Amino acid sequence: MQRALMDRISDVLGEIERRRVMVWLVPHLHTNALVRAIRVQVRTGDPLQPKGGQRRRNCCLDTSCPLIRAPPRSLPDHPLGKSQVVSNVKNEEETMRKSVLVFAIATLSASMALAQSSGNFAAAVDPTVCMLNSSTGTLSPLCTPTANGTQCTLLDTTIKTSNGSGVTLLITPSAVTGLFTSTKLSSTVNTATADIGVKVCVQVAGGHVLPNNTPNAPDTSCIVYDQRFQQISNTLFANVALCSLSLAGMGCTTDTQCGAGGICGPAGVCTCGFDLTLSTLSAHSFNFIAQVPGDNIPHHVTATWTLTGVNQSAGSSNVAACVGPADVTVTQTKIFKNSGSSLSF
Repeated sequence: MQRALMDRISDVLGEIERRRVMVWLVPHLHTNALVRAIRVQVRTGDPLQPKGGQRRRNCCLDTSCPLIRAPPRSLPDHPLGKSQVVSNVKNEEETMRKSVLVFAIATLSASMALAQSSGNFAAAVDPTVCMLNSSTGTLSPLCTPTANGTQCTLLDTTIKTSNGSGVTLLITPSAVTGLFTSTKLSSTVNTATADIGVKVCVQVAGGHVLPNNTPNAPDTSCIVYDQRFQQISNTLFANVALCSLSLAGMGCTTDTQCGAGGICGPAGVCTCGFDLTLSTLSAHSFNFIAQVPGDNIPHHVTATWTLTGVNQSAGSSNVAACVGPADVTVTQTKIFKNSGSSLSF
């Protein structure tokens, strides 16, 4: 009997919802009774007593109802007073209001925490394209004038950071860079040198940027993105005249074994020639790290490409450089306490 009653509870609740009523299930201590359903009219104005004097059959209370079958003796009467019913309804409404308020506060707190811990992103782009002439090797458009400190490209953007400590910016300037070096000698010019480079400086207003080297201010960091040094030996013509052809083709490991004017070639044999020295530094993209206050205000970030290391022999060498396209990206991150990070600002 009890198992049959349990199987029918869901049907009873469905019928109750359809009739727009509220039900309390009151457990009993009687050994042969499982539950007692008390029907209370709510939300509608329909009377429980139909017109015509005929009493409406209450399926939830009637023991002959097909949904609940239990002997009358198993359901002792426990009537609820009108005031008790009203009080229960009010208590349920108050509990629901409190639950909704607690849920709303929890949702708002979670949203605020997510906003503070989530990152942000900003970027700036220079679409200028650096071109190389495949016939002459010249570049365009050039960074002019060709002197130390000449600005090639300046990109700036702003990024708003969240509140809290440990706010860190990951700044990545990237660019295509081109370097041109040309050296020439003559009977009157014994040596020629050409040197040019491009460096990038990142500045974050109110921040501390790494890597940081003296004499840069704490909010500025500069590194060389591209640099080339080229030099031709100043004894070219003298070496050619003195070169001993008798030693040409002899095995060697050093230049001294080849005599005056001779050099030990890449194949390990002596030859008559001259020395050309080339040295290059390259980065093209680099990650700068900046710590900024978590003050929830925009921070101005700039990345500047400028010429550096410009050195050319008057009348015997030429140098030039170009930059583009270029971009700088800024991503907000966060270093948490006890994270094990080795960063030190």
